[in-house]
Amino acid sequence: MVTLSYDSMKPTRVVHPETQHFPLFGLISKNSSTGGIIIGCLVLAGWWLDIPMLKGGLPNPPYMVPNTALGFIFACVSLRLLNGAETGP
Repeated sequence: MVTLSYDSMKPTRVVHPETQHFPLFGLISKNSSTGGIIIGCLVLAGWWLDIPMLKGGLPNPPYMVPNTALGFIFACVSLRLLNGAETGP
C-alpha cells in the first residue's frame, strides 16, 4: 500500500535557471506589458470615439495613429505570452 503525504502532492514550480535570480524582471515585464495593452486600447478607443485626449494624451501632441496602437498592443501581448511560457524538459 502506497501512502501519499500532503507534501508530495504540492505542485512544483519549474524555474528557469537563468531567471531564478531575477524574479523582479518578470514582474516588471508583466506589469509593463499590461500597461502597454491598456494604453493601446485607450488610443484605439480615442480614435473610434474621436476623443483627442485619448489619441495623444496632451493638449497638442502628435497623435498615435491606429496602426501604431495596434502594433503596440500586439507587441505587449507577445511579451505577456512569452513571460508566461514555461521552459523545461
